[in-house]
Amino acid sequence: MLKRISVLVAVLALGGCSALSSDTAQLQSTSPAWYPEYTVPAPDAEAVTQIQDITELTEVQKRAFHDWSSAVENRALTPAQRVDEFLQSSIWGFDFRGETFTASHAMQENAGNCLSLALLTAALAQEAGVNISFQEDMSNPIFKQKGSTMLMAKHVRAILRDREADLADQPHKKPKKIYIDYYSGKIHGDMVSKNALLAMFYRNKTAESLVKEANRLALFYADKAWQLDRRAADSINLMAVVLGRVGQPDAAGQFYRFAIENSYDNLMLRENYIAYLERHDRHDEARQIAASIDDAVDSNPYNWVWRAREALRNDDISLAKTLYLKAKDVAPYLVEPYHGLANVYVEKKQYNQAVDALNTALQKTWDDQEKQQYEDKLLVLTTLLNDR
Repeated sequence: MLKRISVLVAVLALGGCSALSSDTAQLQSTSPAWYPEYTVPAPDAEAVTQIQDITELTEVQKRAFHDWSSAVENRALTPAQRVDEFLQSSIWGFDFRGETFTASHAMQENAGNCLSLALLTAALAQEAGVNISFQEDMSNPIFKQKGSTMLMAKHVRAILRDREADLADQPHKKPKKIYIDYYSGKIHGDMVSKNALLAMFYRNKTAESLVKEANRLALFYADKAWQLDRRAADSINLMAVVLGRVGQPDAAGQFYRFAIENSYDNLMLRENYIAYLERHDRHDEARQIAASIDDAVDSNPYNWVWRAREALRNDDISLAKTLYLKAKDVAPYLVEPYHGLANVYVEKKQYNQAVDALNTALQKTWDDQEKQQYEDKLLVLTTLLNDR
């Protein structure tokens, strides 16, 4: 059981686009009839970002985009190409270290993280009348620990496509996908709805508030995220975490129990529930949940990788191997499970298996720096084997 991490927060989990109104209708018709009891104190109005503000540009920003689009040199571009070209001049300011901004703030600063870029793209696509969707990437999450909060950020990108009506004067031309992203690597992930995208914005804001210990504001944002995407394990997890921090443990327990009773396999959520039960001296229940983790079917390979790294740090080599193998089964295209297995085999002095695992990792990585690291490790291992 991992007791030293008391709170795990899924920071970014993003998805594809559809109309906000239709998403809301679908949400109401398919969500479980479940109404947990909790209280959301109103935060200071100045500190709050409302839904309508997330993808709304200022009038000055809208005019700047339309003036640029109508310039003689840009008239030959399709609407999707105009959005793409307009963004190219500022995309360099966005990276995974950036903050989560609304669309207008991101355009003002020419900066932000991948979610900020996706929101800005959505705002410009709306102005240009362009179809847009979103895709999350499960292959390169970023882990950060701040105080007692572990943050895991996933990557997202926007995909533009012209409407067929906009290409009516070019009958032989079909709408093509244009990917808006500062990251050029391969993406492995699902498409998700606009409601999910907005929920991820609020989850990011929740995490930022938790790190600042602004727990009242964190609850406001977590509730917004959950209302937008009630079926998302990340939203349920976050609500439980925040309610526990603001002195509503019974409500937090309702969210955890709902997830367990409805077979949510999110490992972060289960780890948090174990910590919750331990804090409330419900040790037998905590052991039952801990025993069920190995049978979980979490489709996010990095949840298994994260647990495997923790097990390795705690010198539980056998558990680390089991978890890395689970990660490999879920996502055989990833590098991390093979690299992790190599570390496990080195600890077990099974150097031939370590060499095999590192060779597989070397074949799967696209990063030149990683390749060099793996080649250096392989050299050490092969030298060790030859000297035996």
